[in-house]
Amino acid sequence: MSKSIKYADFISLRDKLATDVPSRLNLSSNAQMVFGKNYCKTLEDGRKETISERFAGMCLEVAGAEMKYLPEDMSYEKRLEKVSQKAGKFIDLMVSNTFRTNTPTNINFGRLKPQYDDLGNLTGYGYKSQLGSACFVIPVDDTFGKSTEDLGDGLLEAWVAQQLIHKGGGGTGMSMCRVRPKGSVIGYDPVVDKLSSIDWELDRGVSSGPDSFFEHFYNSGTDAVKQGNTRRGANMGVQRIDHQDFLDHLYAKFGRDKARLELRMKNFNLSLALTDGFMEAAKNNEMYTLYNPQRANPKIKKILKAKHKIEDSEVVRREDISTKSQFEKILEKNSKSPLSPVTTPNMYLDKDNETVINAYSGTPIGRVHNGLVYIEAKKVLGIISELARANGEPGVVFIDRMNEYNPLLFEEEIESTNPCGEQPLLPNEACNLGSINLGKFSKYSIFDNKSEIDLGEEVIRDRFTKIEERKDGRVGVMYFDWDNLDGAIETTVEFLDNVIDENDYPSPKIEERVNQTRKIGLGYMGVHDSMISMKMRYGSEESFEFAEALAQRLHQKSLEASCKLGEERGIFPAWEQSFYNPDSDMSKWISSQPKTIPDKFRGDRELSDNVDREKRMTYGVKVRNACRTTQAPTGTTSRTCGETLEELSLDDLTISSGIEPLYGIRFDSVIMNTKIIDTSLAAINLFKREGIYSPELIEAIRKNDGSVFNYSKTPKDVAKILDTIPKDIREVLVTSSGGEGNIYEITPTQHARMSTTFQHWNDSSISKTVNLPISAQPPEIEDMIFYLWENGSKGGTVYVDKSREFQILNASNEDVSNSSNENGNNGEKFHRTLVQKAVTVETPYIGTNKEINESEIMLNPNPDSCFNTITYDSRRKKITGVFQSVAETSVEKTSLLKRANISLSARFKKGASLDQIIEETEKGGISGSRIGTLSDKGVLQMKGGNEVMKYQIAGGTTGEGLLQTLYFFRFLTEGGENFEEAFMKERMDAYLTGDISIKMIVNTQGKIKLEEGDNGGRPSILGTNKVFKLPPGMSEKNCPEC
Repeated sequence: MSKSIKYADFISLRDKLATDVPSRLNLSSNAQMVFGKNYCKTLEDGRKETISERFAGMCLEVAGAEMKYLPEDMSYEKRLEKVSQKAGKFIDLMVSNTFRTNTPTNINFGRLKPQYDDLGNLTGYGYKSQLGSACFVIPVDDTFGKSTEDLGDGLLEAWVAQQLIHKGGGGTGMSMCRVRPKGSVIGYDPVVDKLSSIDWELDRGVSSGPDSFFEHFYNSGTDAVKQGNTRRGANMGVQRIDHQDFLDHLYAKFGRDKARLELRMKNFNLSLALTDGFMEAAKNNEMYTLYNPQRANPKIKKILKAKHKIEDSEVVRREDISTKSQFEKILEKNSKSPLSPVTTPNMYLDKDNETVINAYSGTPIGRVHNGLVYIEAKKVLGIISELARANGEPGVVFIDRMNEYNPLLFEEEIESTNPCGEQPLLPNEACNLGSINLGKFSKYSIFDNKSEIDLGEEVIRDRFTKIEERKDGRVGVMYFDWDNLDGAIETTVEFLDNVIDENDYPSPKIEERVNQTRKIGLGYMGVHDSMISMKMRYGSEESFEFAEALAQRLHQKSLEASCKLGEERGIFPAWEQSFYNPDSDMSKWISSQPKTIPDKFRGDRELSDNVDREKRMTYGVKVRNACRTTQAPTGTTSRTCGETLEELSLDDLTISSGIEPLYGIRFDSVIMNTKIIDTSLAAINLFKREGIYSPELIEAIRKNDGSVFNYSKTPKDVAKILDTIPKDIREVLVTSSGGEGNIYEITPTQHARMSTTFQHWNDSSISKTVNLPISAQPPEIEDMIFYLWENGSKGGTVYVDKSREFQILNASNEDVSNSSNENGNNGEKFHRTLVQKAVTVETPYIGTNKEINESEIMLNPNPDSCFNTITYDSRRKKITGVFQSVAETSVEKTSLLKRANISLSARFKKGASLDQIIEETEKGGISGSRIGTLSDKGVLQMKGGNEVMKYQIAGGTTGEGLLQTLYFFRFLTEGGENFEEAFMKERMDAYLTGDISIKMIVNTQGKIKLEEGDNGGRPSILGTNKVFKLPPGMSEKNCPEC
């Protein structure tokens, strides 16, 4: 807080600055609600703060930083005048909804508190402590500290820092890459123990592992402390993919209890830090090694090498991994003592003492070679993709890209990001963010004819300017106001730099680090709005060119503004060691297109040549701020920029978030536990200027799940209204939720490319989601991860629609009328009756606890069973649910299975067809490495035969069992089209009497039909005029009897 402004002057100036704000302010009801609930508190005199007063108080406080940079001989009154003018300039950006700063600055800056004497009499006011930074990264060293005075950046100090940061409204990121793996001996002595730092006999005290602290220490602590007394704290938890305990982190959201998966570790976003070496191994189907951070300690490494001649002591070896016998003993012990479980390994050696088993799934994940543990990278990436498909996590960060562009890499490595991923920061570093609303810079002017256009030569020559003939005979010009954007960038860079000076940090270490680097994070919001105004389709080549120009402009102009501040106020203190100093080792390194990168645990590691590593940005200059640009998601801040259109009597118009496309033209979201419905401001403005706006059009879009495109699910009367939208308008109004089946209006690759386009000119990182349709399978997620990595991203989130039961953004289609489409679907969610019919199919299942022999693939004639049940409503011809039950000891597996069943049941309930679900299931990797067979002994007994092979069904996974059951139901209902009782009974009887086996039904994918026969005397299975027929094009080998 700028203590140089007297509190009485502060109050006076704040109130004066706030006076004219209401008359200039245009905020929607939703924007006022979000801003008011999040940011407006109680003033020093007990009054409820208004939005105008919050803007004025916060901007005046930020402008107060100017006091220390004005000439010392300038009078106090003159300096106060300068500060007031600067505050007015900042307020102008806020009131026009052109700029928003991050939440902590909005909440905390510019607040006073009353001061009292011992008798409670008011003596004046003082300044409250204020936190203005949103993003923090906390170091977590492998220690609890030596004493309460010396916690040594360890587990306890991290916990204290986390709580203080959350109290002020900030979010924290932390990495457990330094923490010893579970099973590590407490009191390990390398002189005596040599490499035996881990004990799975549990004869000695051992550590519980990094993720136990994430869950029980940091996640639980977050539950108790609200951010800025407003919301729960947010965290990012990162673990390196080559840490020995990476599997624990990978499965951390998929709990060992029955809690809903998305609520487990609910206060953390979790990411794996992937190296170039790992990605290359995954791409080439190769293996990689793991490290143990305890044995990577330089002191321990030195002792092991000098005393025992052990090289590369950090590499995980056979002796570090539990044996199968040890693992089984631990499981047995924990089953008998569930209230006091012991540390459980996350991997173990199979009976051959060579195969490394993933303890979570019971499947092979690597091998031991020459005593070292090697992990199959492709399998690991497959698990990441499978879990991300189920729950949206874990995310990934590409740690080598983050450190390659780390200005101070030779001083310290980046280990983690902030909760949303847009800020890779050094340990004990913080950053404050701000976002410019690009929708304010896309302009549209109307002229009577082309000869009257007077926008200047530069505007007309701009490659993004478009001149169009209007329906009213006049001329419309779409253009982007680059000059005003430049001015906004310069002002907001100064704003964010001021926040650093006015910040009250939760620890001296953080304050020292921030003042050394002075990083700020300026980015955009309303990018899609700007594209809509310029009639650009998000995901088109033109949109990528525009995005590149926007990103490059932000980089260049923020650099110029920071250089100017550097001349006026001084460059950041750590400049000498950074790559901005052309004479530094860092500058020489980054200019050399390096082949390796430092790794404090493993020495140098190789960088990939298969990644876009082109150096586009400017280095080697004197700047005020080590980093200037970022791309935040702006989920809350963008919602405070919503506006009204009085001429159309419209409220609750919103802007697009960050660089994301609109989720829908009209969509639901949950903010502050409140459900709100918004409509796109940019879309309404486009409809208005094109003369096609009507309330009926907006209502039709709402009924169509927020999309302007017609789909098979679109009701007829809605489609008729949407058809009135001109093609050139419709084409630019794509949304991230719009689409049907496997096709979205914006493809996953287009999402990913937009992210990488902005990343190329960004100092920090990009918070952007790659959206995949609900039908997406793990291989498609893998493809997107590879795409992001190869194109130079520093991280990414790949999200499959509806993979979480609680989803922030949803298409708005509530209160749909009784309109009907050709399929008879009136758009309402299907409500099942409380009593339904069901079909259950028993299929083979190889459980986690099932013994296997030496071979990887085996035929087990005595597998467990999976009971697959499909419930249905025969009156309304609907499948109502899918349920699978297995005898499974792995709670992780049963939790995943339950979640998948719930998701699939919901899809059937919402109208997904049987054929559609079968097609999607077939795409997934459903086969396991072990196969079991079940004989249909019940049918054989009734038939009185012994043709066992003909009546067997094979499989081993719940995925296979589900698909086989869906095939059987397809056969019973002829593709889900006929639910008549007599029809289904006839086919069930054919099965029960053995006339057709489940094996034949599965072999023909359930497409085999029972029809009246014109078979020319050919023998038939039933021996009557009814015959089984295959669909055209299917080989008779699938059903020899057909």
